[in-house]
Amino acid sequence: MKICLKKLAGKGIHTGVVTSKTREEFKFDFMPHGISEYFSHIICADDTSKHKPEPDPLIKYVEQTRIDPTTTLYVGDTVFDQQCANGAQIDFAIAMWGAKQPERTVANYRLNRPDDLLRIVGNDYTN
Repeated sequence: MKICLKKLAGKGIHTGVVTSKTREEFKFDFMPHGISEYFSHIICADDTSKHKPEPDPLIKYVEQTRIDPTTTLYVGDTVFDQQCANGAQIDFAIAMWGAKQPERTVANYRLNRPDDLLRIVGNDYTN
């Protein structure tokens, strides 16, 4: 994952996080992996009053970053992530390496491993 994030950053691809974890949980779960530096913005559960599957966290991310939702791809591993992306009118890719109930999830892209993301960004997405 870290190599993929580094390559995305090298291509000038904007990356961030929208998570159902609290800020404290995010620090505990993400910081030890040394990948937080690749995310320009992080939206956690304590940043919005409504949470996934509602689109509010992803909409807040779009507002804060001023990115174009039509050139944005949200990567997640649950049907709740898919519903959040759909509600925000943002394309969705399911991360199959961590997916929970992928058969219930409709996605624009299915990523079998992080490097699969490198094949689709740059062609279709600029943020």
